[in-house]
Amino acid sequence: RLSWFALAAREDLATAARDRATRLNGVAAAVNELHEAGRVSLLELSRARADAALASADAGQAEEEARTAEGGLRRWMALPSATLLTVARPLPAFGAEAPIETALETATARSPLTRAAEARLKAAEAGIRLASALRLPGVAINAGADRSDPTQPGTDKSIGLSITVPLGAGPGIAIAKALRDRAQALFDQARREALDETETAWRAAHAARQRYEAIEAEALPAAVQAAELTQFAYREGRSDIFRVLDAERALAEARSSLAQAYLAWGMARADLLSLIGEER
Repeated sequence: RLSWFALAAREDLATAARDRATRLNGVAAAVNELHEAGRVSLLELSRARADAALASADAGQAEEEARTAEGGLRRWMALPSATLLTVARPLPAFGAEAPIETALETATARSPLTRAAEARLKAAEAGIRLASALRLPGVAINAGADRSDPTQPGTDKSIGLSITVPLGAGPGIAIAKALRDRAQALFDQARREALDETETAWRAAHAARQRYEAIEAEALPAAVQAAELTQFAYREGRSDIFRVLDAERALAEARSSLAQAYLAWGMARADLLSLIGEER
């Protein structure tokens, strides 16, 4: 699950980097034409070319990081190295989390950590019952018959009764009770840790979802609009290239933040599902 989220985020980061490189290369080409016409300074041209070159380098790096994430998911799925993996679009939105009280209640009942500790506690309690049963005296009855003995007439019959008194059973019960107390303490500790970790994961998922939704609904559309308006103003001679490049950088950061927020949301949600014992 975590490898899937990592691949989804890396693909979006690569897409954002390629788009930024394309836009900045277009800006650099336009500035070059203006410079040849004597309408802008060499400083503006140099700045535009530098940002375009850096954006192209970042796009190549982002592409390789996406392929690395693809390889990680491919290994988990035991697929051949030649298999190409991509994450379906649009990326799924998981919706709001269940109330935190529900998550804590579910973690108490279904957390793998608490269930394992509870199983150890039940085994320790069974050990006490076994040790208590072994304290009782043991009674054994033996019966037998000897037939066809040429040295004895008829059939010899015998019956015997034996009683075993376990004189050393007391320490066994004490040991079993100590193991039960230890298992009880570990169970209480596991339950507290599961509740604490579940609350932490729930709040992380809640915060990550809110950040993702805010970037998707407000920050990214505003950054796109600002970049478009700044380029329009530059073409009309009402702005300079530095404002254009700053707006493009803000747009790239918004797109990267959206991908990283989705990754954080998915990882926090995966942790929450693991803690409460649910698959999806």
